[in-house]
Amino acid sequence: MLLLSKRGGEIVGIIKTIKALFDNKVDETNQKMIEDNPEAILNQAIKDEKSQYNQNEIKLSEMHSHLIEHQNQTTILKNKLVKIQQNISLAQRNGDIEAVKEGTALYKQREMELAERIEVEKEIESAINEITEFMKTQRHEIEKLESEKVSLLARLSSANVKEEVMNLTSSMNFKDNSSSFASARDAINKKINKVKGREIVNNSTQSSSKYFKGL
Repeated sequence: MLLLSKRGGEIVGIIKTIKALFDNKVDETNQKMIEDNPEAILNQAIKDEKSQYNQNEIKLSEMHSHLIEHQNQTTILKNKLVKIQQNISLAQRNGDIEAVKEGTALYKQREMELAERIEVEKEIESAINEITEFMKTQRHEIEKLESEKVSLLARLSSANVKEEVMNLTSSMNFKDNSSSFASARDAINKKINKVKGREIVNNSTQSSSKYFKGL
């Protein structure tokens, strides 16, 4: 009974570890599923984690695409600023005051747009870096789960073998039959000795000579 109790505690410990890895709020139905087929639950949990990782990877790729597009637009805006500056200089040389005023106002407007775009680029780059670091951690966690799954299943397999051995042991009949065997042996020896005693008595009361037998 002590061995069975220890075995039960070991299985419960393994099941609790599995549940703690993936869901700390397992309802009774899910708990029964885990106990019936823990390997399937482990595989599904890792599959879900990988699926989430793949989705994050797609989103990260999209963010990189947005950044590249934004950077291209920023480059175009910078080139426009250079062109506006050149045209302002040309207007100044030509003495076109109105054109200089118009160009200066346009330059300031585009310059503000450029500052805003640069700020947005920084935010996008910061988000990309943050997501990249998160995904590194996520990937590491997936590798840890895969490694721990192997360890858990190995422990569970050993526990199952122990349980089978203990079930076989508990079903064996260890009844001591030696006392009944001894009784039978004593009865047989007693019978043999009784017959031998009668034989001795018979032999001792009979004549030893065949010539005088019956006289």
